[in-house]
Amino acid sequence: LRRNSEFDLDPYIVNSAFIYDKDRRNAISGVYRQYFDIGYKYNLPLLISTPTWRASRERIEKAGYEKTDVNADNFHFLDKMRKSYGE
Repeated sequence: LRRNSEFDLDPYIVNSAFIYDKDRRNAISGVYRQYFDIGYKYNLPLLISTPTWRASRERIEKAGYEKTDVNADNFHFLDKMRKSYGE
């Protein structure tokens, strides 16, 4: 997504807030689905992390999301996607 000029990355939390915008959420979903699809197809374990590596309290506040639980929301976003593939 860094190379996709259609979506600007937030200078503080990069792509952590993509889940709050439909088009950006679809883009990041596509990236994660590629990984989930490969793991599912070949029955491989998969370790996925949320795109929140820069989403500290200070950075979240600077990005204007201080009233939003960005880290938890990203976890729930990925967990829902994971569950769509079955347990």
